[in-house]
Amino acid sequence: MDYCMWLNNLLKGKLPQGLFLRLPTEAEWEKAARGTDGREWPWGNEFDKSKCNSEESGKFGPTPVGLYSPQGDSIYGAADMAGNIWEWCHTLHKSYPYKANDGREDEHSFAPPVLRGGTFFNSARLARCAFRHWDGLTSRGINYGFRVVVAPPIPEIIKL
Repeated sequence: MDYCMWLNNLLKGKLPQGLFLRLPTEAEWEKAARGTDGREWPWGNEFDKSKCNSEESGKFGPTPVGLYSPQGDSIYGAADMAGNIWEWCHTLHKSYPYKANDGREDEHSFAPPVLRGGTFFNSARLARCAFRHWDGLTSRGINYGFRVVVAPPIPEIIKL
């Protein structure tokens, strides 16, 4: 989130009115990965090790973003939504169903955020779009990262 604040300051006045850079909420991340048809993996419901960097690919380390594009991309064109690294979401870990106004989008909490997507050392089961992980503030930082979205501020999302 500090990176997003820094980047927003750097790009001040260059983004469309009312939008800024931030981490995606868990719901935003999941929709970008699964589409509206609830896919198991971004490309569909059959696992294919040639479409993502999971344990089955045998790479055993992070790969450059887009290495599996476009064949592994989501229906929205989002790359690396399965495997490679766990991605921090803005959202704190709470039970489903997702409720934006239940405190899970609290920017001032020290609770661990939800991580999505799986890593290069996870099996296909953990690299599914629906799998949730929340141990993101511990060690093994090589397995954690984030993506940035251009979106309305979180308080605007909560009002919807």
